[in-house]
Amino acid sequence: MVWIGGGTSAGKTSIARDLARRYGLTSYHVDQHELEHARRRDARRHPAMEAWNARTLDEMWVDLPVEELVEATLAYSRERIELIAEDLRALAAGGQVVAEGFQLTPEAVAPLLESPRQAVWLLPTPSFQRETLLRRPHAWATPNLTRDPERAQANRSGRDALLVERFREQALAAGVRVIEVDASRPLTAVEAAVEAHFRPHLPV
Repeated sequence: MVWIGGGTSAGKTSIARDLARRYGLTSYHVDQHELEHARRRDARRHPAMEAWNARTLDEMWVDLPVEELVEATLAYSRERIELIAEDLRALAAGGQVVAEGFQLTPEAVAPLLESPRQAVWLLPTPSFQRETLLRRPHAWATPNLTRDPERAQANRSGRDALLVERFREQALAAGVRVIEVDASRPLTAVEAAVEAHFRPHLPV
């Protein structure tokens, strides 16, 4: 198992897909399992997930202060790792897996690692993160469903930037690798750094 976490718009999905293709790995994309995990949550074991799913889009993205949005996201990730780990154990029975996702936080993943070379976190600068996100066709899909799309987008951007700093703090505390991502080097160079880090855990 190798893991790629980090901020939004850092290239996690593209890198995971390419590594899976070149090394014959099974790729697991956390975002694709959002609705399934929401259905599998248990209110007693997953109170943060329950609270997250109970909020309306306005309550989540317009009304919640950015700092509270950060804490709600981290609490959600701490609980969701249980469901992600269940999925990955089943997949790993069939071969090696590369898992990627925004909610694979250092504090959640580090206890599951046998070696720090199994995981990396891609941390984009705020400007790179914002510019990359807004180039995506679906960037306004969720904000446009709220009563104040501009505020919802600003809150999401603020949350994402603060989370990158929290990920950096968590990674330092856990002794796991981070790679900075900005416009100074292409995605291929970032992928090469990720691949070199994973080398002991990739098929020969």
